[in-house]
Amino acid sequence: MTRCRPADNPFRSKAVATLRYRCQPEVMLERFAQLGQRAALVGPHGCGKSTLRQDLCAELAARGLAIDGVELQTNQEHPLRSTWRRLRAHSRAGGLVWIDGAEQIAPWRWRLLKRGLRGPLLITTHRPGRLPALHQHTRDDTLALSLCAQLIGEHSAREHREHILTRYRDVDGNCRELFRALYDDCASGAVGEAFSGTARQASPL
Repeated sequence: MTRCRPADNPFRSKAVATLRYRCQPEVMLERFAQLGQRAALVGPHGCGKSTLRQDLCAELAARGLAIDGVELQTNQEHPLRSTWRRLRAHSRAGGLVWIDGAEQIAPWRWRLLKRGLRGPLLITTHRPGRLPALHQHTRDDTLALSLCAQLIGEHSAREHREHILTRYRDVDGNCRELFRALYDDCASGAVGEAFSGTARQASPL
């Protein structure tokens, strides 16, 4: 099997970063307004919550809303005190605050944080309940194949359909981990030459 150079690997991070979430921003932001601009993107690991959050925040920033936020790392239960002070001041000034990984915050601490952030608030979380759900993310085989097709082309995605789906199920439907597994497959030559060709220009999701 032909090994794939990192610069040519269709699943390299730079190529994967071009993939965007399929949505109509106008419809999503209208619902966000209906929810009082305080809502959650809910779903399991690797289903696109952070990508959608980035896209919505970019759209809101383009409309003139100041944006600031924090991405909580695994096992990080709450923002650092200095970060919390910054976000609270930003919220008081009318800006939107986003929190990625809000499920990691203990319930009692979340109640305090939520009271301190009185302005627009957008969070990502694995479980519902913290804020009204703006969007409920799901995993499915069709999505995984569609994303891969944007990186390697429709023909190659069909040719390697079973390999892609096997990897997708191996990582329990986590698209982020799927791309990492397929990157390794291309790098090692574990898949056909067509699969490890130069990445195509990805179109929006």
